[in-house]
Amino acid sequence: MSSPATVSVLEREIGDLKFRVQFRMGTITVDSLNERYLKQLDSANAASNKRALRQIGGLLKYADETRQRRMLLSVFVIAVGGFIALVVRSGVNAGEGWAFYVLNIVPVLAGIGVCMFLARLVWGKDLLTTMASRSAIRSARNADEVLRTIETPSS
Repeated sequence: MSSPATVSVLEREIGDLKFRVQFRMGTITVDSLNERYLKQLDSANAASNKRALRQIGGLLKYADETRQRRMLLSVFVIAVGGFIALVVRSGVNAGEGWAFYVLNIVPVLAGIGVCMFLARLVWGKDLLTTMASRSAIRSARNADEVLRTIETPSS
């Protein structure tokens, strides 16, 4: 008897969560590379398979929502920083020539920079990293769709 053939292997990395899903004849193995989620289910039990797929889909959805929340909070922090800088600057005479730029633009940029620094202290990631994670969100959605449609072959 030959060993069971691999039907499909799906690997995803979302933030600090890495996992690999292997669909084999007879078993579904959900192997978390960081061992946070490690399960092995028998494909003879269709309810277990569907439950495993739902759990993985829920995990992807949670990662997606977490990324979106981080991005919205970072944008909010930048907006608040810009507003505070404008309020502080409004008490200063605008000036002319190079003084215009120093007295109008520099405080706004400084306020945004300070708020981005505070956001990095709070969330551990800067805005550019958060914005770059949009590709991870797309990967999560794609993986979620794949996991919804893949069915293990009946034995």
